[in-house]
Amino acid sequence: MNPPTNGNAGDDEFGPVIDDAGNISFYSFRAPFRGGSHYVIESDVVRREVLLPDPSASTFVCYLTLSRDGNLAVMEGRALGRRDTDLFVATRDADGSWSAPLPINAVNTEANEGTPYLTPVGEALLFASTRSTSEKQSSASNIYVIGLKAALAGSQMQPDSQ
Repeated sequence: MNPPTNGNAGDDEFGPVIDDAGNISFYSFRAPFRGGSHYVIESDVVRREVLLPDPSASTFVCYLTLSRDGNLAVMEGRALGRRDTDLFVATRDADGSWSAPLPINAVNTEANEGTPYLTPVGEALLFASTRSTSEKQSSASNIYVIGLKAALAGSQMQPDSQ
């Protein structure tokens, strides 16, 4: 698969996702927003996604996953008051605006959580975490799966269109 004609700027770009409409969302450190921002490629045109909230604007957020309809975003960001990363959720309203990102308390720990992925029909959330397991101390990433409704129950958001 070839990259979109106008998608690559030669800067750090992370976490591409595609919605049912064929739009590609990703995070990039491209100029002039060297601190990082979300972008969307629609019909081969790249635009900065200014409406998508950044849960850790003072640092960065990279990995993002969207529901197939593009109205639920799960993203990795700096943990609130800590140096590790956590997962956050936001929803898009009918007017296109996004809710404030809320931490996904059902999955977040004092270890790093990141690289979220929603299954195609939206029933589960997969993510990586460096939390300690019975076999290893915290430092190695492992993959975890949780039902989406269970994951969002503690964040006060419920998926309604998946």
